[in-house]
Amino acid sequence: MPEALCRMSNLKVLALSSNPLNGDIIPQIRCLQSLEELYLSSIYPNHAFVPALSALCELKNLRVLDLSNNSINDENIPACLLRNLSSLEALYLSQNHLTNSPRILAGEVFLT
Repeated sequence: MPEALCRMSNLKVLALSSNPLNGDIIPQIRCLQSLEELYLSSIYPNHAFVPALSALCELKNLRVLDLSNNSINDENIPACLLRNLSSLEALYLSQNHLTNSPRILAGEVFLT
């Protein structure tokens, strides 16, 4: 499936929530430069995707990102994810292990 994703160059919304995917899918998502909404809640019970989160930094048109319920902690969120996603309007991080979320968001992104 990851290779097929890159052929969908005009894809605007990708919802993969509640699917036990392996960590290989995240790096492939970066080729979807038209993507505006990405739903990845409850997908990695084994935390295999965490090192690959920085691949999402290339999705400049992303407006909605849902990473809820994935056991993400403060150290797992790459700074580039919030800094590079200037079009981001909604960020869902509920049901993770964030203890210092104001530090994560401070100065990185402005959500309205």
